[in-house]
Amino acid sequence: MANQEYLNYLEHDDKVRAIDGTFSHNQEWKWFIDLIQDRYELDDVKSWAEFQERNSWLAEIYNIFIRIRGICRLEMNCESSLLDDIIHIADFYIGEETKTTCQKHVQSSYGKTLFLLAWIAKLENADNGTDNIYNSAILTTKNYCRYVKPDQLIENTDEILALAGRIVYPDWEPLYICLKDNLNQVEFPCSEDFFERYGNQLYKADVFSWQRFQLTGLLTWEEQFLLDMARTSIDGDSLKPVIRNSQREYPDNNMWTEDRISHMIAFFHNPIADFVLESVRFLKYSQEPDDKVKLAHCSLLTEYMDFHEVWQSFSCSSFKILSLLFRNNLIASICKKPEFVAFRAKVQSVQDPKMIQRLQDGQMPVTKGQARLVKEYAEHLYRQIDGIEGSSNLLDYLCNMQIASHIDDEYLLKVSNKFRSIIADENRALSVLFYDYMLFLFAVNDKNTVTNRRWYNGAVNLDQGFYSKRLN
Repeated sequence: MANQEYLNYLEHDDKVRAIDGTFSHNQEWKWFIDLIQDRYELDDVKSWAEFQERNSWLAEIYNIFIRIRGICRLEMNCESSLLDDIIHIADFYIGEETKTTCQKHVQSSYGKTLFLLAWIAKLENADNGTDNIYNSAILTTKNYCRYVKPDQLIENTDEILALAGRIVYPDWEPLYICLKDNLNQVEFPCSEDFFERYGNQLYKADVFSWQRFQLTGLLTWEEQFLLDMARTSIDGDSLKPVIRNSQREYPDNNMWTEDRISHMIAFFHNPIADFVLESVRFLKYSQEPDDKVKLAHCSLLTEYMDFHEVWQSFSCSSFKILSLLFRNNLIASICKKPEFVAFRAKVQSVQDPKMIQRLQDGQMPVTKGQARLVKEYAEHLYRQIDGIEGSSNLLDYLCNMQIASHIDDEYLLKVSNKFRSIIADENRALSVLFYDYMLFLFAVNDKNTVTNRRWYNGAVNLDQGFYSKRLN
């Protein structure tokens, strides 16, 4: 574990200085080496677990040195042998040092492990057009050589295994065996207990909810991808990863190609896998799911609504997927099935007008009676404009999208008049009030089917002009 005196990360300004230095071809890097040696724990590692922990922060340093060594070939003197190893591996990665020379220089266990992963990455990059700076997946993921083009990896099998065999960690053997199996292209089926272990998390109404899994043992890439899919969430009509920044996304759903999804469906041949995979394929590629998958979403959401408040169901992936199916007219094939009938009955049992409005927004099959409840409630809300005084109360009124969806011309005129009277009398928060008023009018234009569009367009222009005069 890292000692508390070590930060083990770069401050933003230091990172910017280093990156800017590579762009300007700076040749003075002693400040950076001193910074790393002062700020990072650079003791050697004694296990694969320790390597992973140390690499979680040193990988960034390795990446920066790859850039530095591309523009600065001056000798870099380090007190830390581990940091010196990282610099030599960076030289090897960019082709400025041979594999043999690099191996002679690298002395630390951390460095020997990183060298192996960097060489594997270079071989794989050459065949696949990727740009990984190291790659450990072939040591931790079964069937890996079915996932990538492995020609150069296979060609160098004996040398890779010899190099890996010289790494001595107490927890290294399973990784070495996995590496050997992958290089020998041993194919593994789905683990017999995979769905027993993870099925409950993969087959539920909120399956796409940034889930975490307690993993036991090494997985095939197919199993890993399936679990990764549940580590996303649905945002609109697409999948949102749990991590997204300027450097990476995790999970990277660009790897879930149509061909790979089709392969995974055949690999698992399991209804739980079909439920996840066909849902992902629908979200990513707009391919209609099988009726069994549609009905599974109906049943799971019905069950979820039995045990939760209605509003909680709106965040469920099954609600969002069914909403998209309704929106794309892909429900007709199941509308007479018992699972759909039960789901429709559950939706139509809701009596809270605020919840019914959300169901309507999701294209759910509400009744005429439910729609009437929403209309009556919205009328009650928008008629409250008569009693509103002051900008704060008007702001609350304008932020209610249910009002924007149902207000009629008579009351929209009252809102316009109320807006003008308030900005004429008050000086505070005028820009906020105007902004929210414009958002309200845009929502009326987008969602409302009652108001007269010609009147609406005139109101926008007049109120914008009135606000501009008020500021002047």
